[in-house]
Amino acid sequence: MSARNLGRLAPAALVLCVLAGCYETEQEVGPRADSKVDARFVGDWEFPNPSAGSTIVRVRNINNREYYIEMGKVGEANPYRGSAYTAAVNGATFAHVRELAADGSIPAKHTLMRVALTPEGRLKLRHFNGNFFQGKDVSTSAKLRAVVQQNVANHAMYEPQTSTGAKLVK
Repeated sequence: MSARNLGRLAPAALVLCVLAGCYETEQEVGPRADSKVDARFVGDWEFPNPSAGSTIVRVRNINNREYYIEMGKVGEANPYRGSAYTAAVNGATFAHVRELAADGSIPAKHTLMRVALTPEGRLKLRHFNGNFFQGKDVSTSAKLRAVVQQNVANHAMYEPQTSTGAKLVK
């Protein structure tokens, strides 16, 4: 995610990867070809922030494998736009989120985060902690997946805070 977009959306704090140390990589924890859209993630989600106002995250099904994601404040002229796909590892779901750049370029790296639905139906996002991966051999997708498999339940692999959003009913 570009620094321009991170700075612009910084008040959304955890909805976007604004904490130092978020993890970006070219490697995958699972191949895009194996991804399937979970319709429960599709919709409009509100992530409240009492000091900066709510961020709205719109998630749409592109092709039954990938999601279109749009994030920003209500009425914002230039929201963050990205695509994502998910991969399952040891019962957890991980999203690979890549910016859709206005100039048509495709970034080599994507941000990894854990995504889940709470029992109440809220969308829960947990960003990877980039510092956790320092010194670990994650030079291939297979090696990254092995590290993630071994650490799915290890809180140190994730940023300390979690973002939780409620689905907006239209």
